[in-house]
Amino acid sequence: MKTVLILSADGGGGHISAAQAITHALPEFDVKTVCTFDTVLGKTDPLSILTGNRWNIHHFYNYCLYRRWYPLVNFHEPVLWYLKAQSGRIKRMIGDYIDKTNPVAIISVAPIVNWIILQVAQERNIPFIMIPTDLDSSLFLPGIKKPSYSKLRVCIPFNDPQIHAYINKAQLNEEQLVVTGFPIRPDFFNQADSASIKKEFGIPSGKPVVMVMLGAQGSRIAYEFADQLSQVHVPMHAIICLGKQEQLKEHILQLRRNPHVSFTVLGFTSRIADLMSISDLIITKSGTVSICEAMYKELPMILDATGGVLRWERFNHNFITGKGFGTCLTQIKQTCSMVTELLLHPTALHDYKKNLINFDKNHGTTHIKAVLNQLLQ
Repeated sequence: MKTVLILSADGGGGHISAAQAITHALPEFDVKTVCTFDTVLGKTDPLSILTGNRWNIHHFYNYCLYRRWYPLVNFHEPVLWYLKAQSGRIKRMIGDYIDKTNPVAIISVAPIVNWIILQVAQERNIPFIMIPTDLDSSLFLPGIKKPSYSKLRVCIPFNDPQIHAYINKAQLNEEQLVVTGFPIRPDFFNQADSASIKKEFGIPSGKPVVMVMLGAQGSRIAYEFADQLSQVHVPMHAIICLGKQEQLKEHILQLRRNPHVSFTVLGFTSRIADLMSISDLIITKSGTVSICEAMYKELPMILDATGGVLRWERFNHNFITGKGFGTCLTQIKQTCSMVTELLLHPTALHDYKKNLINFDKNHGTTHIKAVLNQLLQ
């Protein structure tokens, strides 16, 4: 069986989710997914070196997300400088790993180092597919400009001029740039049995459902959102997804709620697609994978901007509000009034839903598979 190598990353959960979706679409290949910065380049990680392997750059990144220290994460120029300074060593390490793995194709859903991966792939005449997991693809493109490699493909999710504006900076030719759709797991395309799902999770029928999802890493802010939702003035049921922050569950369940408000509180779950299927509204972080999952489920959104926004996710807020798919929340204390207004006067929710239904969304993994097969011919 031929090997396809997926170079991923462990920052947040989006890269992993995209890699899993692509893997599922390629059963005829031996798909090997590795974390680029840990498995392949771990020996170059300055934080790992300084802390004696107790911390690495992903641990630090995810901890900053949990603490919502976005300004610190946004300051990533030193990382780019370090990678450029170490580019010769990094290129050798990536090359050695690829030689050992011997793939027929390389797929990258990792940021920052794609210019080096491209060099390695071109020198070995291996097809290289880059799939930015952010609508703002800037962090995937450093060092790439007018690439000459004929076996390079860069896959973007939507044929939208704002998204093209970021990717056009790399000056790709028409053959190298492909609109594929976003790679999300197949369960997001399944027809859901809403009544059965509600029964399984103990969710009452006859109430609008508001989902809160703050990513795989979770966030301490989930408690504050739950506190706000407990005060909503109309009947509703909230599904609070805590990710890895399951220690918050008991605290949330002890909140004093209006009698017409009910809660389901979950830790890490693989049933996000099902939960989105039975929801009327989602409050979510502004990560691209999360919002694309909601887009494919045609679920109106409130994007969380209460603690600031990662630089490469700022565009997502403009995109979602500009397309009329949802709105943004800048202060947690606005949550109760915003959700109450949307549920009490649902015209805006209906408009968001209609816009999401009418937006053109390709089946991402199907098109990515077609791109791969074309390159391997």
